[in-house]
This record gives sequence, C-alpha cells and structure tokens, in this order.
Amino acid sequence: MLPPEVTKAIDAGAGARRIHFIGIHTAGTPGGDIDVSATAIRAFHMAPKPKGNGWLDIGYNFVVRKSGLVELGRPLARFPAHIEGFNTESIGVCFSGNGDLADFSPAQYLFGLDLVRELCERFGVEHAHVIGHREAPSFGAPWTSKTCPGRLVDMAEFRARLVPYGPPLPPARAQAGT
Repeated sequence: MLPPEVTKAIDAGAGARRIHFIGIHTAGTPGGDIDVSATAIRAFHMAPKPKGNGWLDIGYNFVVRKSGLVELGRPLARFPAHIEGFNTESIGVCFSGNGDLADFSPAQYLFGLDLVRELCERFGVEHAHVIGHREAPSFGAPWTSKTCPGRLVDMAEFRARLVPYGPPLPPARAQAGT
C-alpha cells in the first residue's frame, strides 16, 4: 500500500498531462550501491555545473529507497527530466542504488511495483511501456550508452511482476476465461 502523500501526489497529477511511458532508473551512485534519498538526488540535480546538472528540480517524479519507502520528486504536473525526448509523455521513477552492482532490494520490488502498478492504472500506461532508461531508444528516444537501471535489473522480469499474480495471460486465453 502506498503512503497517503504519494497517493495524493498521484491524484494531483492525474489528468495534468498524457502519459505513455514510465521510465525506470537507478541512481547509479559512483560510490557504490548506496541508498540515496530524493533530497540528495535533488541537491545533485540542482547544483550548478560542473558539480551537478544545474536543473530547476530533481529529474524524477518518485524515488524508491532500499527500505521500500517511496519519496516524492518533481510534481507529476511538471515534465520530469529523465529520458531525453520522452519527458513530456512520461513519468520517471528512480530506485536508490546502482543496478550495475546489485538488483533492487526485495522491499524496493514490493513497494516499487505497487507504485508502478498504480501509475499504470491511473495514467493508462501499458505494462510494455514501463521501460528501463537503456530501453528507451527502442521506442524512439536518442541512443544512450547508459545501462540504467543497470545490468543486474531484468526489465522483462520487472514488467512480468507488474501483474499481481504472475505474467498476464495471452489475449486469446484471457478472453476465453481459461
């Protein structure tokens, strides 16, 4: 179950803009598989270059901590800054840690999947359009050398877990009720 402030943020953003994709990221902290907060990511994103990105706010809409705590990022009514060419039609979800060093924690999977399921339902996003940053070029984003959300994060498995009780049935079987 999502915290009330997260549900309120989703409610406030629903209908503000058309969403086609949810981008999945890890913070990719260079110091290791660190449980970085939305506050720390915001500070880096807003710090002037060359120490940061020089942005107006955190690039992600949500951050999922190692404990499963979901923290608010940039409000949903505002465009995120997380996948070049996709920001106007997407929501950015960052998982603390470094996906090249470790997969999401069990708590991150549990609460992160709850968050992404809710976002898919509320914004009408197909599970196939829940993509890792590295997958975005397959959907028309500019090429990236990023491995984000990381080599150890299996996005096909993540999408399969979006269905609460296993992968979805193929359309013909689902319609037949078998």
